[in-house]
Amino acid sequence: DLPRVLESLTKIAGNSGAPSLQNYRKPILRLMEELQQQAQQLAQQAQQATQQAQLAQQQQQQNTQPTQQAIGPAPETNKIPPPTSAPIAFSSSIGAATLSNLSDATRRAAEQTEATIRNDPLGMRQQVTFLLEGWMRVNSEAPGSEKALAQYMQLLQQHGVGKLEDQTERFFRHSTELAVEAVLKTATRPEVTEGEVPNPEASPPQNTLNYNVIDVYAKLVALLVRYMNSGGTQEQVAAQRISLLNKVLGITMRTLMAHYERNKSGANLPTTPAEGGVNVTTEPRGNWDQRPWYRLLLN
Repeated sequence: DLPRVLESLTKIAGNSGAPSLQNYRKPILRLMEELQQQAQQLAQQAQQATQQAQLAQQQQQQNTQPTQQAIGPAPETNKIPPPTSAPIAFSSSIGAATLSNLSDATRRAAEQTEATIRNDPLGMRQQVTFLLEGWMRVNSEAPGSEKALAQYMQLLQQHGVGKLEDQTERFFRHSTELAVEAVLKTATRPEVTEGEVPNPEASPPQNTLNYNVIDVYAKLVALLVRYMNSGGTQEQVAAQRISLLNKVLGITMRTLMAHYERNKSGANLPTTPAEGGVNVTTEPRGNWDQRPWYRLLLN
């Protein structure tokens, strides 16, 4: 369309007989000069791009010719290769560097969590246990009661949950740990039918877990996010709830990674009392059970 524009402008500028166009003659001439310059620049750029593409194609042809001479003629594309019994190798899309970064992330999260725990006041875990047991009673004795829920949320706010940053972080961190530990303690081995011969090639059966505590705690988190209100406009209250949800998710993931790291060292494996009053682990070190965490995130 640029040549047509220039042609139209040339006609207008050349029509000097029209008095109404005299005032626009000079601006039109300047516009025509600018358009012509731009057209020349675009043409030069297109010519340079074409030359570069031709040079790149020539270099590629020069590089492929020696390789084809050394290898021989290319095989026929329509010839079907014979079947082979060699196994096909599959590779993971996650590289070694990415896996190393993930491993370092869990270690750093565990170190950060341990440093945070050291700053907890005395009796913090017992205080959170008391609050969590109170919620279990409310959910069991008065499920769906708005009055009981309002009283419990008022109790949480009295302990700084939802108001103070540190208290909120401690409450959700300890509550998550307590809920996961309670679920892991319910592990029971599946019963073996009398006379049944175990298959040595089959994987050992998994312990069964009772997820009641995890489900009740997830319900508490959902209600807190839904009804948390520290005052302000409707937009401010919505922002507070979104902030609380992000905070809970972040605490959950850091606690999960710290739990995984401690499990590798055998620090949080379930134990049972043995002879002499010494606790022994019931699972091998490093056998981290992720099912409670999956259930929590699923809720």
